Amino acid sequence: MKRLMFGQRTDLAMKFFVACVALPFLGAVLAVIGFAAQNTTSMVLGIICVPLAFIALTISLQLGYEVKHGDSGHPLFFERWVVKKHN
Repeated sequence: MKRLMFGQRTDLAMKFFVACVALPFLGAVLAVIGFAAQNTTSMVLGIICVPLAFIALTISLQLGYEVKHGDSGHPLFFERWVVKKHN
């Protein structure tokens, strides 16, 4: 399987990390708007979004560690998808 270069793997991991950091704030904003407007859908989405964001952030931190210190023979979990997308 074709591998991504180190810089490409680092860029993808950083984009994923930024998205995971932004997700709890988005969830909190949705929950606050939902409570203020008494909109059940926004409340539920915001409340569900926050814990999922912390799980994704944990995965993102592990991914960043894997990019820097991982085994070069094993592709990252998202790398196969990205290589297929670019081919």
